[in-house]
Amino acid sequence: MKKILLITFLLSFIIIVSFQTNADTMIYQKNNEEIKQDNKQSVGITFTFDNDSVKVVNDTVRLVFDIMIQASDSGSKFGDAMVYVDYNTDAFGENICAQNNIHITRGDILLGDFMGYDLYELTNFTDNTSSRFAVTTSFIFPALPDIATELPAQPVQFLHISLVVNDTLSTSGLSFQQNLMSGQIYYSDNTTLYDPVIADDTLDIVLIPQPEPLSPPENVLIEIIGTDVQVSWDQVSGASSYSIYSSLLPDTGFTLEASGIIDTDWSQPIPANKKFYFVVSVN
Repeated sequence: MKKILLITFLLSFIIIVSFQTNADTMIYQKNNEEIKQDNKQSVGITFTFDNDSVKVVNDTVRLVFDIMIQASDSGSKFGDAMVYVDYNTDAFGENICAQNNIHITRGDILLGDFMGYDLYELTNFTDNTSSRFAVTTSFIFPALPDIATELPAQPVQFLHISLVVNDTLSTSGLSFQQNLMSGQIYYSDNTTLYDPVIADDTLDIVLIPQPEPLSPPENVLIEIIGTDVQVSWDQVSGASSYSIYSSLLPDTGFTLEASGIIDTDWSQPIPANKKFYFVVSVN
């Protein structure tokens, strides 16, 4: 009788210990999942301006720039986002979306695809106020969050934007609306938020366009014509004049021979020593 009771007690003890161990394991696993979720939610995102330039495109002055993004830590998959940008109306006018004075394309982070289908789309851009535009981008497959593009911990191009400039004597005055953007930037599950959202960068530059770099002249030809050496080349679009440099060596020691040349050829008496020439287009 005692043996039966003892065996029953031992079995009960083993069952209780086993149950307690399983319960502890479940609690441990649950705590781990909660920690992972907390870590996931703690990843922040930063927005900055970069690669800005002022260009003349089809006789229209434009400010061209990129919006860059980066995560505070690697491993997160990027989802939906809404970005708000304020601008100087003296430079660009009001309601630039309604006036069709803005052009936006997807940046590198949004160009991924899945089985030939785009992962992201530029859903909408609109005037939020008369001096602010809003851009919405969407991850198309939130039911498949793992196929989204990972947001790196270094800057990557998010949007490429071009604005028509109305007044080149004004400054751009671009800035983000960080308060509005907080709570609007998601992981690929479109439930988990990036937090914090840091968008305190500004872009405030003078909007005077800089000349585009000119291409070098092509088909440069050196000929002996009578007692002269003649250098000729093809005309370069946008060039107002040309300069000629020469040297006794092929790779170094070049000095200016002539500048302000309007035509596409130039000559001088044959030099006593062999010379090398190159032509520079000038604007």
